[in-house]
Amino acid sequence: MFSEHELDIIRKARKKLSRSKFSTIFMVLILAALIFAMFNGQIGDKEFTFLIFTLVFLTIAQPQLGPGPKYADLVELLESKK
Repeated sequence: MFSEHELDIIRKARKKLSRSKFSTIFMVLILAALIFAMFNGQIGDKEFTFLIFTLVFLTIAQPQLGPGPKYADLVELLESKK
């Protein structure tokens, strides 16, 4: 049903998904630490806002960053199987 090249893309996507899940959990822990630090007065509100927006951006963009197939590659693979 799938060629060897297509199976390789799927394997790489699965590996990338597991890395993505780990990094998302890590970023949530960083977020919790930042909230704790802000409430304790260790960081100011401007720094907190900048760091939170950066974390949100990285969390959303993370699946597209780094090695492995991109979302467009997987969509193209699925469309070719219609």
